[in-house]
Amino acid sequence: MAANIGEIRLGVSARIQDDDGKLSITPDLLCEVDRAILSALEQYSKDRPLEKAVRIAGTATFKYAVSGLTGFIDGFSSVLGIAYPHLAADQQLAFLEDDEFLLQRDDSGLFLWFTQARPAASEFFLAAFTAPHTLNASTSTIPVSDDQAVMDLGAAFACDQLAALYAKDIDSSISADAVDRRTKSDNYRSMAASLRKSYAAKMQTGESGRAAGTLAEIDRGFGNMVGTDYFFHGKRRF
Repeated sequence: MAANIGEIRLGVSARIQDDDGKLSITPDLLCEVDRAILSALEQYSKDRPLEKAVRIAGTATFKYAVSGLTGFIDGFSSVLGIAYPHLAADQQLAFLEDDEFLLQRDDSGLFLWFTQARPAASEFFLAAFTAPHTLNASTSTIPVSDDQAVMDLGAAFACDQLAALYAKDIDSSISADAVDRRTKSDNYRSMAASLRKSYAAKMQTGESGRAAGTLAEIDRGFGNMVGTDYFFHGKRRF
C-alpha cells in the first residue's frame, strides 16, 4: 500500500499535469492538491470503509457507549456484527442476530444497545464496525489494491479545482485584448469526468449488478407418489 499521503500526491500530480503550477503541491495538508486528496479519501471511505473490531468486557448491562469502540465515528460508522459471548481462543465466532443489537441514542449519548443480552462482568463481546480510512504524512490504511483508484479520484477533485480556476482566468496579451481560457476549463472538466469513471471502474461501483441465480427444490409430486396432475397442466395422455 501507499505508505503515506506523499505517495498518493505523486500519483495525483502525474495525472493532472498542472504544468502552470496553479495548484500547490507543497507537502502540507492545507495545500490544494492535498485538499483534493482528502476529499477523495472521504468519498473512498464511504465507498469502501475501513473495518475494525474491538473486544469489550461486559458490565452486566445492556448498553455500552460507542466511545469504547476505538475508531468509531458518530455519524459515519456502523456496526457490522457482535460476537457474544467471545473468548480469545474461539475459532468459531458466535455472532448475534441483527435484531439482537442496535445503535441507540438517548439523552446521554450514542450506545451499542443489546436488545436481549446483558454481558456479565466475567464475559466479553467482540464488536466489528466500520471507520474512515487514515491518510497522512506518516500512515495510510488504504489497501495497495485501491491506491490507483484513490489517485484517480484525487486527481478528479484536483481537476475540478483547475476547471474553476481557468473558468475565471483571462490572461492579458499584447497581440490581443484578452485570451479566453475557457477551453482549458472545459478540458479539465472532461478530465475530471474521465478520472471519476476510471475510479468507478477500479472500485466496481459504476458497474451494473452481476447476474445472479438461485436454486430451490420444488415438490413436483404435490405430497403424494401416485402421479397427481400438476396444478397448471395435466399429464400427457396420448
